[in-house]
Amino acid sequence: PGDYPDTSKPRVFHVMPYRPDWATPNSQQTRQLCKVAGIAYIRGDFEIKRNIIQSIWQEICTATHVLVDMTDYSENVLFELGLADTLGRNVWVVGQPGTNENLKRFPTIAKLRVHEYQLGKKTKKYEEVMRVFLEP
Repeated sequence: PGDYPDTSKPRVFHVMPYRPDWATPNSQQTRQLCKVAGIAYIRGDFEIKRNIIQSIWQEICTATHVLVDMTDYSENVLFELGLADTLGRNVWVVGQPGTNENLKRFPTIAKLRVHEYQLGKKTKKYEEVMRVFLEP
């Protein structure tokens, strides 16, 4: 069994693919936004443990917020989204332009609200999308 989140110590678990060019800048920007909001930030590949699935389970269990980036569709991201949703965590789904179109292949997931953002653009900046999610 997993632990429960400590609401006095908010933490974001960031679910995302790690390899695309946009992943590291997005992670750095998200970490900075969390820092400003006084919220701890963790991404799945930060904690290298022997049992990866157990580590992800524990991070999702103890997270007060789970940020899921559906950009570029990843099976691992879908798996972690399912865990977070099952546990009833505060899940916020984001994606870059085209994400909603890609998710139409999955009718259940396509019903989720995906908050679109564009890194480095003046329209609907990532900070604007995240501000709502990180508010207490």
